[in-house]
Amino acid sequence: MTTFSLKKTFVETYKASETFRAPLNFVFAWCTDFREDDGKMTGSSMRRKFLERTHKRMVWWSEYKEKGKPKEGLRVVWLHPPNSWTLDTCGDHRELGEYKLTQKGKNKTRLDMKFRMSYDSKDEVEDKKKWEKELGEEWDIFRRHLENDYKASLRTGKV
Repeated sequence: MTTFSLKKTFVETYKASETFRAPLNFVFAWCTDFREDDGKMTGSSMRRKFLERTHKRMVWWSEYKEKGKPKEGLRVVWLHPPNSWTLDTCGDHRELGEYKLTQKGKNKTRLDMKFRMSYDSKDEVEDKKKWEKELGEEWDIFRRHLENDYKASLRTGKV
């Protein structure tokens, strides 16, 4: 008889929020309009190859470098209009993400994010404050782009 044992996994939960000066429907559309060149906003050289794009799900293969080493992994996002979506990754690491939008006024929307990251050893677990700070910095960049796009849509009438 062959016996199998599961490898011990260490899971850490990270949270962050971002508030946008734009209505919920615009924020949802902008945040879930995944593109191959999205990494350019943050200066990332990450490449995406889309495998599936539907109104319910987006699937892509991601390639990038981390600490000089090539990495690749699969990303799946399930859309839950009008106000949420979920992320599941595998290959390069294991990450589950939940994104939820809340309207906070006519042109103000808050995005709450929660991520569960799995690690093979306790030594790999990233510092919670550092991880959340870096995520917040990345979303500050996305917020500026989103708000600029929203302002431009008001000028052109394409809201």
